Amino acid sequence: MIRSRCGHKHTFLQSVAESMRGAQSVLIVGPSMSKHELLSHVERSEPIMWKRVVGVEAVDHPTDEELLVYAQQHFRVKSGLHVGV
Repeated sequence: MIRSRCGHKHTFLQSVAESMRGAQSVLIVGPSMSKHELLSHVERSEPIMWKRVVGVEAVDHPTDEELLVYAQQHFRVKSGLHVGV
């Protein structure tokens, strides 16, 4: 049972890491230890992507407005493009 849950978690983290591949910079937000588990997974499996992580913020069920504030703290907008700071 534990092995099965770990396998599902690894598959999920890998899926998220792969979806980040096209990004120039990434802000990771999430509850409790989830964001750190993702960051560790990305560091091991996607080292190039790991270097593009601009921040990690603890949030639990944020509103769209709260996510926007976090993004504004970590990114600046130039000519309509989001650029990591």
